[in-house]
Amino acid sequence: MISGHRSPFVGLGTIVLLLALVRPAPGQSPNAGSLRGTVVDEAGTPLVDAVVSVVRAGSGVHRVVHTDRAGRFVATFLPSGRYEAVVERLGYRPQRIVGLVVGSGRDTEVTVRLAAARPPIEAVDTVRFQAGAVIGSRPDMSRPFDAFELEGVPDAARRLEALSRMATASDAGLRIEGLPARLTAVVVDGVPFSPARHPYVDDPFPASAFPPSALRSAELVTNGVDVEWADAAAGHLGVQTTTGTRELAVRAFGAWSGDALSSSRHFDAAEAPYTSLRGGVVASGPLFGDTAQFVVGLEVERAAQPFPRAWEIDSVGTAVLGVARDSFGVDLGGYARARVEETERVAGFARVDWRLAQNHHFGIRGNYAAFPAGGPTAVASRLHGPGIRLEGSDLSAAATLMSNLGELWVQEIRLGASRSIREYLAGADGLPATRIVAGGLAFGTDPILPGRFERTGFDLSQVLHYRHGAHRLKAGVALSVTSYKDAFAASGGEFVFSGTDAFARREGVFTQDLGSPGVAEFSSPRYGIFVQNTWTATPGLDLTVGIRYDAERLPVDEVSIDTTWARLTGTSNARIPGTVGKLSPRFGFTWDLENRHRWVLHGAAGVYHDRIDPSILGEILTHDGGPRRFRAVGDLGSWPSPTALPLLADTGKILTILGPDFTAPRTVRATLGLSRALGAGTAVHLSGTFRRTDFLPRRRDLNLPATADAEDQYGRPIYGELVRQGELLTAVPGSNRRFAAYDRVSAISADGRSDYRAVTVGLERRGAGPFDFFASYTYSRTEDDGAFGFGMRPDDRLLPFPAAFGESDWSEGRSDFDVPHRVAVGAEWTLPVASGIRIAGLYRYRSGDPFTPGFRDGVDANGDGSDRNDPAFVDDQVAGIAELLDQWECLRDQVGRFAERNACRMPGVHALDLRLGIGLPRFAGIGAELVIDAFNVIESDVGLPDRALYRIDESRELTVDPATGRLVVPLVANPHFGELLQRWGNGRILQIGLRLGY
Repeated sequence: MISGHRSPFVGLGTIVLLLALVRPAPGQSPNAGSLRGTVVDEAGTPLVDAVVSVVRAGSGVHRVVHTDRAGRFVATFLPSGRYEAVVERLGYRPQRIVGLVVGSGRDTEVTVRLAAARPPIEAVDTVRFQAGAVIGSRPDMSRPFDAFELEGVPDAARRLEALSRMATASDAGLRIEGLPARLTAVVVDGVPFSPARHPYVDDPFPASAFPPSALRSAELVTNGVDVEWADAAAGHLGVQTTTGTRELAVRAFGAWSGDALSSSRHFDAAEAPYTSLRGGVVASGPLFGDTAQFVVGLEVERAAQPFPRAWEIDSVGTAVLGVARDSFGVDLGGYARARVEETERVAGFARVDWRLAQNHHFGIRGNYAAFPAGGPTAVASRLHGPGIRLEGSDLSAAATLMSNLGELWVQEIRLGASRSIREYLAGADGLPATRIVAGGLAFGTDPILPGRFERTGFDLSQVLHYRHGAHRLKAGVALSVTSYKDAFAASGGEFVFSGTDAFARREGVFTQDLGSPGVAEFSSPRYGIFVQNTWTATPGLDLTVGIRYDAERLPVDEVSIDTTWARLTGTSNARIPGTVGKLSPRFGFTWDLENRHRWVLHGAAGVYHDRIDPSILGEILTHDGGPRRFRAVGDLGSWPSPTALPLLADTGKILTILGPDFTAPRTVRATLGLSRALGAGTAVHLSGTFRRTDFLPRRRDLNLPATADAEDQYGRPIYGELVRQGELLTAVPGSNRRFAAYDRVSAISADGRSDYRAVTVGLERRGAGPFDFFASYTYSRTEDDGAFGFGMRPDDRLLPFPAAFGESDWSEGRSDFDVPHRVAVGAEWTLPVASGIRIAGLYRYRSGDPFTPGFRDGVDANGDGSDRNDPAFVDDQVAGIAELLDQWECLRDQVGRFAERNACRMPGVHALDLRLGIGLPRFAGIGAELVIDAFNVIESDVGLPDRALYRIDESRELTVDPATGRLVVPLVANPHFGELLQRWGNGRILQIGLRLGY
């Protein structure tokens, strides 16, 4: 294990020695897998020179291999999918094996027993492959998804990232093992794809160009030993796109849902009438006889989702509606009733696979998606309701050439290009960001969101595979060049008011960043070299050892030097490392304990490096001292138009710099699991994992005073002079700054860490009859030191206390992404009736999200410039707190101290989706199926909790305790603590669809 941030790689010398001692052999490919096996007679004697023909149904993939003297055979570089194999030998009855599953980057092992028979032989024995422990999931290491998950399980989103909801090591947004989604990589046909991202938002459409109809298979890789997995500290979603067929085939689907088929206990569907339409068509067939096949497809959707009203506290909300209407002539009624958010998307794809010659296979594909109205990002923002819109497009193209250079050598060349755009637009109502502290209300357009973000990438890799006996070696190089362009729109500013009376008087706080936000335009070239060996030490035991080295070049010459900061501090804001090197050793094993595909032990350990977060590099370039922050406290003069400039105080420049020794996140992970085949394609799994991720970015403000100016009644350090306006608490502009020429000076240092420990139990049955299912449960703990902050804005991510405050570092504790319990159960049952009725379902459960007892947005209790990062001191003497202590167990053991990070948790979340498929009579050779889906059958409360344990008591002023000299902030318990300020659930939805196949 690695301890500390800069400790050497323990065991690296051993790994290099193993690489030197083993003989070379072929490795695997993220594009393909292998089928291996042994052919024996009824007595168990190996049969030499048996002929094994491997065919993937409906495609041109056909491989013929022979057994050696030990009866062994191997068919390498098979595209993932389901296969059949026919095994023949003179003097024996042939055997057909159906239901073989080959996964990318993995081996499928089979033993074939042939019965002796005299010619003429007129029959073929057919058996179903049932090695569930070998072909199934490896919890905490990988989770494959095939046709069952891609098309059999109901899916309301029809997006690639939704696959991860069926794995209990992650959630539906590709957040793996308690790490943000931006640390997860998507790899399509062996070529990485990364979308353009807003620096402060996890992209809600990370891979829109790859809808389910474009996919052949996918796999969530959480501990991939293969050294080709790179540039992701959390894990990978490996995807294989669908291929053409040897005969012409056409598939089409359409689905409709509307308000007449919806219901919710939180709103009346009649309040939010909507209609959703989805449809698609896929055609495939031969292009040049048996040598080339094509597939082309198109999916379109105009989806509408109903949501509950944005404001849950009706009394204050009603008053705000009246003030806005009567005093300002602004209609805010849309926030007080159920609403509908629409999404438009068009996705097209095409692929050609061509066998250029007997030993050369070429494939080329293209994927494109556009969403002219991609949907709201209000959930990602701390503003409620319809305040922002997202438009964008994704383009991805890739070509692969695989060549057999003789019996022992195989070469792969992969080339990829991608282009992605995300544009965040201000809301249609044109309102500025506005918050009402008393009601926990927020509306308008978050000023940090509008902007256009572009990403262009080129990837090239060459891999050489070589095999010799029991060894398989691969070595290769990879080159990637990625260009970014981040262009923020001008800030519209943000208003904060204490309550409705202050709102009517226009008294509160206004903040606006002025000056050109700048455009960050830069490139980040990367290259990697790797070598790996897989050794079959004994039959049933495979050992894999590999090592990879990557280097990333940063835009060192793009940062403008702020001479004023250099003069004041003697340090430069342009301090960026030129090249970051990353060394990644890997080790893994798979051991068939009885060599009978019954008990399989598997384990892995490795180091995984991410890239330098491009959003950080973009912030360094745009926040180089050019933009300035202006604030006004008290009389703001106007709303909703921006406050008059003479009322604003110039609090200084905004600057972001990198801390010393900044580098990319690094994950060290180890897993161990045991699988047991139960027969008939059924297997049970038990596994555990430990992950530590280091070098995560953390933020601190260098322009805060070196020591606090005061303390509150609980000893909380306070920077600057606090001023109270009703329930609003903020620092006097400029009073909490060390250098008057600057407002916030963010130092981003790579000193954060995250730890994850988990145990997973899984049960699955696949391809063994009319009933398929999977079930998985994961218990985990995720801890970090605040590396992922408390909100989306840079100001929100400041730690509230200095490291030396108290007896321990307050930031150390339960992660914002800690979800101890996750359950996923999916099933599909085909009834044995002529009509072909299918029943399918997916049930999920997860623990509720954790949160820290604190204050409402707008209350900056420590005056550091962030009003989202202050924990509450749990004081059982505050008026009204006794009732909350009775209701919330998480508070009772916090009495007499500052609440721990994420001490409380919302209730668990259940989700159930159901599907009924009814086969219709064939007409003119066309098969049809009526599909009825019911989404969100179990409706759980999900949303934004009111984390405020206290509210500021408007009836009392700030005072100074004469005995202690401490500032006394008047507090009163918040009776709404833990209630939802905003609900995100969209109710129960019934969808009716039709599938056609020719």
